[in-house]
Amino acid sequence: MRSLTMESRLDLGFTFCRISATEFRAGRRRTAEKLLEKLQKSTAAIRSHLDLPEYVDPEFCDRLREKATRLTEEISRLEKMLRPQS
Repeated sequence: MRSLTMESRLDLGFTFCRISATEFRAGRRRTAEKLLEKLQKSTAAIRSHLDLPEYVDPEFCDRLREKATRLTEEISRLEKMLRPQS
């Protein structure tokens, strides 16, 4: 059950990445930054749970780690987009 919950949280993270990018393009930088901060915290929590062998069924762990890595990469792209241009 935890595996399904974690997968849902990761999927939701991708949705919030898209919303954050949309907010930025619409000129609502602060809203995009707040979403990004929440995404970073949530992703860090998921990663820490994946490091606990008793927390997630090992059968799903690799798939969840891959998805978490993709989400982290997407968050990094958002960070670059939101970084002030000099």
